[in-house]
Amino acid sequence: MAAVPDNEENRASCVCIGCPSKPDDGMAFYCVAGKSPAEVERGFCACSWCPVWSCYGLAGSSYCDEGS
Repeated sequence: MAAVPDNEENRASCVCIGCPSKPDDGMAFYCVAGKSPAEVERGFCACSWCPVWSCYGLAGSSYCDEGS
C-alpha cells in the first residue's frame, strides 16, 4: 500500500463526505487523517469505490472507524 499524499487533488477526489457510514464529525479524507473521534455506525462503506483508494492500492476499509 502506497502512502496517500495529503494534497488538494486527493482531497477533491475523496468520497468520504457522501459515505453512509460517515459520522457527523466535520472530518473527511480518513485514509490520511485517521480515525474519527466520533462513534461510527457501520453500514455501507464507500472506501472501495473511492478514486483515492483505487489509485493508491489501499486494501482496508472503514478508515473512519479503524484509522489509516
